[in-house]
Amino acid sequence: MTKVALLIAYQGTAYSGWQQQPNDLSIQEVIESSLKKITKTRTPLIASGRTDAGVHAYGQVAHFRAPDHPLFANANLTKKALNAILPKDIVIRDVALFDDNFHARYLTIAKEYRYSLSRLAKPLPWQRHFCYTPRHPFSTELMQEGANLLIGTHDFASFANHGRDYNSTVRTIYTLDIVDKGDSLSIICRGNGFLYKMVRNLVGALLDVGKGAYPPEHLLDILEQKNRREGPSAAPAYGLSLHHVCYSSPYNNFCCEQCSVSTSNEG
Repeated sequence: MTKVALLIAYQGTAYSGWQQQPNDLSIQEVIESSLKKITKTRTPLIASGRTDAGVHAYGQVAHFRAPDHPLFANANLTKKALNAILPKDIVIRDVALFDDNFHARYLTIAKEYRYSLSRLAKPLPWQRHFCYTPRHPFSTELMQEGANLLIGTHDFASFANHGRDYNSTVRTIYTLDIVDKGDSLSIICRGNGFLYKMVRNLVGALLDVGKGAYPPEHLLDILEQKNRREGPSAAPAYGLSLHHVCYSSPYNNFCCEQCSVSTSNEG
């Protein structure tokens, strides 16, 4: 059976997150409702992972099994039909038709998140839902020094909020870069997977380092504790975006130009 893969961008401001919720509007619910208008039946979506309330996405990936409908034999027509129905804050960037072996969640080999920060006392109007302005000045040099200590394979239990069950809290961060753009900066984090609120907690810790609350080396002590109570406060959700989800061949060219890059230096 054909699986239809969707590459999705969304502004998470008005939503309770990706996953369908009993009493709140979710991204998943809106897209599934749009599919139902086409197919006249419920078509469940499976995403690469959940994003929390207020978190955005440039490159979320989800799939569904193609119902018996001629539209889903043509990727471009599927994209046009869904975008004609979806609200303006959800966009299908691309569609691919894959074999039954594809799975948006289980075949993920890497993800990239980006967190946006502003140095402006008052963010520009178009930044207010996407860019966090810390109350204290911060040093990007200290933040990068701390970020370098977090690269590699570690137990990130101290950076994971409770609320999810994991077989292991060990994850690998491939890159963690502070990209300074003057009035704004991006924290780009790429890894093989992330725990609940892990990226926002990492950003919170790096901001603590950047404002001088503790030295970069203290991040290693936090890791060693393996205790969330020893960890930092999470940065706000609205600064975070799921930027890329990566897959191996033959699905690597669909959603991310970086998927085919060797992971030999990612450990």
